[in-house]
Amino acid sequence: MFLGLVSLVDPPRAGVAAAVAQCRSAGIRVMMVTGDHALTAEAIARSVGIVTGATVHDVAAADGCAPAAVKLCDPRVTAAVVTGADLVHWDTADWDAVLSKPEVRAQSSE
Repeated sequence: MFLGLVSLVDPPRAGVAAAVAQCRSAGIRVMMVTGDHALTAEAIARSVGIVTGATVHDVAAADGCAPAAVKLCDPRVTAAVVTGADLVHWDTADWDAVLSKPEVRAQSSE
């Protein structure tokens, strides 16, 4: 027997997108750190203008491959979605690749 379905939406506060746009216009690189799932966090970051470029997931979808097959150093990747689990295995080259992206967003490992 099906009893029901529940959905929860926690939208960003009013004014966040405008604040992000104002920061960007002032030359500030806006980054977001969150405990949300990476895809959820990316969707929220896109909705407020923090992420506007192509992520590893976007490039993988365009290529028809798994995200693991796309490296952060790929020039088509202009926005980074980073999880705490990713950071454990990083070396200097990985840090250089992600910090060179115009858009960087980090996610906590929780």
